[in-house]
Amino acid sequence: YAWAHAGMMLAWWALLEQLERGQVRRLWLPVAFSVLATYGSLVLVHFLLAVLAIQTVRFVTAPRHLRRASDLLLAWMLAIAGLAGLLPYVLGAMEGGAFGQGAAGFWRGCISSLAEHLLYDRPSVDDPLVVAVPLVVVLLVVLLATWPRGGRRRWSEGNLVVLTLPAIVLGSMAMQHLLLGTAWPMSRSALFLLPLVLVPLVVMLTGPGAGRWQGVMLLGLAFVFTGHLLANLNMSHTREWFASGEARKLFGLIVKDAPDLAPAGRVITVSSGQQCFGVSEYYRMRLGLEHLSFTERLPDQDFAPADYYLVESWGQELVDHANWELLHHSAGTGTSLFRDRRSLQVRGVAVAHLDQGPEPFA
Repeated sequence: YAWAHAGMMLAWWALLEQLERGQVRRLWLPVAFSVLATYGSLVLVHFLLAVLAIQTVRFVTAPRHLRRASDLLLAWMLAIAGLAGLLPYVLGAMEGGAFGQGAAGFWRGCISSLAEHLLYDRPSVDDPLVVAVPLVVVLLVVLLATWPRGGRRRWSEGNLVVLTLPAIVLGSMAMQHLLLGTAWPMSRSALFLLPLVLVPLVVMLTGPGAGRWQGVMLLGLAFVFTGHLLANLNMSHTREWFASGEARKLFGLIVKDAPDLAPAGRVITVSSGQQCFGVSEYYRMRLGLEHLSFTERLPDQDFAPADYYLVESWGQELVDHANWELLHHSAGTGTSLFRDRRSLQVRGVAVAHLDQGPEPFA
């Protein structure tokens, strides 16, 4: 995703530079960056098509003495070559029904994801309109503030392009959804919506047409984003993979709880949620825990039988309270460590007490 969005932002930069200078040469440069972006995230094929369409229109409408056919030809050749390399993945995605992560509807897919990314899950947004309506209001205010009045000024070509490009992207996704049945992007695959929406907002606010409203609106946005940053500032965990924030401690508690297993040559089995499982191999090798064996609980499945269970916040409903004993719960990450009484009794293991001795791997 970093590769994809780096390519997307470079494409924005190259396109805006050409618009600011009134340059119709090197039309291929934004297209080349867009091709690179698609190889990081397949859903950005729509962005590539939008950039190619805009560059083609700019070429057709430019005066003859400012344009070269070879520039447009190279842009199309780069786009076709890039799309040809992606064809197997596009066909596979069509068979799978979604580009990575998707949803059946636009509001519950794209707009909900945009809400999560803009608000960073603070507060949690269940209704997409909570974000869609304020965002539309802000865009309308910016449009009214920058709208040409009385013929004294004209909208810059940059303003027209940055509004047209997102419309083409959304229209392309809608056509794909209607004709091919491909799901709308969601979650990580919808992350590109942030620069797609916010770059036009910034361009219009910083352009010459904003006039006396420019400072007021930029100051208002600065207050909003600064408050949002302060509300999410913490030094304890990140939102991404936060469930595994205490994985090191939990693995140490497992070893401390059954110290007789390793010397006896027995293997301790651990059934884990997805995020803790993702770091299990690292800590198994880093801390010398070769006697631990991990299995991953896949979405919509139960935990595999094991000696211990690492249960993340979205798997608590699967806990077998009759046979599992809670050893530790992290209030910060929502992850719990359980011991299976039945499994350890079969192995003949003496149960240790976690409140004795220093904390492992502290």
